Amino acid sequence: MAESKAVPWWRCCLLYLASGSAWVTSIPLLMLALGGSLQPHMGWCKSLLTAVSMFAVLVQVDQLFATVAVVLVSFSSALLARAGPAFLLAAVASWMTLLNARRRVCAPSPKLLEFQYQGYQGYHQRSELRFDDEEALGSEKAGGRFFACHPHGILSVGFCSNVVWGRKFHEVVGHCKYLIDPTLRNKGLLAKFFLDAFEGPHGAIRDTRAATIQDLMEKGESISMTPGAYQEAPARGGGNLFLALLVWITPEVTKQKVSAWGGLSWLPTWFEAFRFLI
Repeated sequence: MAESKAVPWWRCCLLYLASGSAWVTSIPLLMLALGGSLQPHMGWCKSLLTAVSMFAVLVQVDQLFATVAVVLVSFSSALLARAGPAFLLAAVASWMTLLNARRRVCAPSPKLLEFQYQGYQGYHQRSELRFDDEEALGSEKAGGRFFACHPHGILSVGFCSNVVWGRKFHEVVGHCKYLIDPTLRNKGLLAKFFLDAFEGPHGAIRDTRAATIQDLMEKGESISMTPGAYQEAPARGGGNLFLALLVWITPEVTKQKVSAWGGLSWLPTWFEAFRFLI
């Protein structure tokens, strides 16, 4: 296995800040840009309320249509105002909306992946992944395996640093698809640069829609995700940690689709393992 090089902690911290900001600040930046393009006519308060209302509607529809709507509204406002800042903000709002309309925003980047290998783990005093029996996982080229990571937590730090961007996990498991929330994956705005750059021989990041999961299962792909998410919050109490699991595939569909993974024998074992945690 390749050995990780030591990375200064401040660089690891900057990596976390950059990736975290891409998730957290994308929508507020879009609201400010879109609202700013409308501001000459409506004032900041009304323009921001209009931007938020537009976003609440447009995020639910086809993103190409959303891009066209933002371009028309923002640049029309800028043209009527004849103001340079309004044109600039309209361009920023249109560009950010276009990110969600594009299937891919950048090419895979092995250099960025290498830096993330080192940076995400290097931020913590101790961050590691241990396998009790690597041979039980089979060949790294074997497919049809499901890796459920628990707990989800607030930012899924363990899942991100040790699994998705974990060098050891990639070397032991091989090609795998890592699943996250559909809105985060497909409508993450600036975060899409990190997600698209991740793709390579080790795998790719996909969404958790039922259609996506069933398609990957049919193809015999290995997948990994963190069951739970916000469902963990109401299930936590009395000092005990519970696992909440939402099953979105019906038994009828499961019998047809899971056959590609060699039958249903793995399902009872998998569910029994989670019942033990509940």
